[in-house]
Amino acid sequence: MKKAFCFGNGNSRKELSLKDFRKYGTIIGCNALYRDFSPDILVALDSRISHEIYRSGYAHKHTCYLGYWTPVPVFVAKEMLKTMADKTDIEWKDSMDVVYHGADGVFTLTKGHNLGITYVTGVTEKDKVQNIEPDVDGFAYATGSRSIHLACELGAKEVYIIGHDLYSLDNKINNVYAGTNGYADKEADYARPNNPDETYNWILQHKNTFNKFKYVKFYKVNLNTIGTTQIDCEIDEWKECDNIEYITQKEMVKSLDKTTKRWYNIRMTLEELQQQVDRDFKLDDTELDTESTKIPLLHNKYLQHYNKFSLLLKKAEYEHKTMQRQKWEYYTGKADPSVYREKPFDLKVLKADVHIYMDSDDELQKADQKAAYLKQVVTYLEQVLRSINNRTFLIKNAIEWKKFTSGAI
Repeated sequence: MKKAFCFGNGNSRKELSLKDFRKYGTIIGCNALYRDFSPDILVALDSRISHEIYRSGYAHKHTCYLGYWTPVPVFVAKEMLKTMADKTDIEWKDSMDVVYHGADGVFTLTKGHNLGITYVTGVTEKDKVQNIEPDVDGFAYATGSRSIHLACELGAKEVYIIGHDLYSLDNKINNVYAGTNGYADKEADYARPNNPDETYNWILQHKNTFNKFKYVKFYKVNLNTIGTTQIDCEIDEWKECDNIEYITQKEMVKSLDKTTKRWYNIRMTLEELQQQVDRDFKLDDTELDTESTKIPLLHNKYLQHYNKFSLLLKKAEYEHKTMQRQKWEYYTGKADPSVYREKPFDLKVLKADVHIYMDSDDELQKADQKAAYLKQVVTYLEQVLRSINNRTFLIKNAIEWKKFTSGAI
């Protein structure tokens, strides 16, 4: 993992298309994000949301890191329930093991949030859940700050912090899921990030992560430039951290696009490549000895082109195959529900007719054309390299011919 995009659920990220970030790196999301989008990794520490995620079936298809998610045998849970709160939310069916989260003060901090409910959910070995501990370096990390720490643990070298707004424009809860299951209502006060109890202070949790992973470059991505609003502000406690930079969403997208273009570098079209070859391959018959010394440099130049475009071809072919599978799942009704929420498709397509939809899918056709184009470039460069390898023989013949015509031999 080189780049990680850690999405919080602050309102500032509402206008971003999250799926567009897959081509740049790993997407890590928080809590209820799974309702609308499937990130590469989903993190949840709050009991109510964690149990909701698991019961939805999401955790059986997608990688999730859930807080204190340690299964225990059913009989242990039954004994523990005898001494717990009256309010229980139990769903274990025929499971032999369950995950048990008892009610405590942590879940009563926000009005309407859990309020003394004990959650018990049956689990299986076939899920994709990893246990994650909120307690790190003396802090009780929140889901958002813990997801960023996790990105660093997993090897990210660049971490983009998006939608982790920290503050609010109107002192009301700043969350796209406000008023839904597991969240305070829209009129509730927002949770202050600078809690006087440093254990629960989000700002200090982030600072701890920045200082702990000094080799990681962090980008706090705001909607607007610094100083525009209460949310788009410089954090005083982070000023001494030299690995955190503030950028706007537009600056981030522009930077990512620029990086991608440098990598793909398909600005050099096949036509431009052919024009370059025509210039490089011209022989100066008055300087044939000098021309022969240029051959190694010429070979290295076009070998670099060949290697670069070969890698691009492999990447394009992989993307095309991946998209083929995704489109097949989409048109056969087997894609993840979040896909249909973003792009509804209500038709029931017969198996024999699926190819008709796939053959006319614009995105799939573009991916196919891209791979075909790159294959043509690679084939052309193979021919160029063969010509360079024969160049020594051609120059030798040219020299011998000049000697013959001048009477030297």
